[in-house]
Amino acid sequence: MRRRGAYIVPRFRFFHGEDSMNLRHLERAREHSPNLPLLINAVSKRVRELNMGARPLVKPDGPHMSNMNLALKEMAEGQLALEVGFSSPIDSTPSIFS
Repeated sequence: MRRRGAYIVPRFRFFHGEDSMNLRHLERAREHSPNLPLLINAVSKRVRELNMGARPLVKPDGPHMSNMNLALKEMAEGQLALEVGFSSPIDSTPSIFS
């Protein structure tokens, strides 16, 4: 942090190593899922699974590859598939006319 007058201004550091998101994997993953919010939800769920000890579906790029980048690489290589299911409220409620 740096002091400027009466305010303390935080210095942000941007990571360019293993902690940053691999943009190459992100762009390739977006080819499989053009819906970005759905992709983010799927990757975050897979990161939680990897954090809990699930085995990766692809080989890591390096020994210190983050689980986020690993999940993006799995999506980019087509190892993870997204399924979107819609249920109609009419079909799920019991009918009194049947």
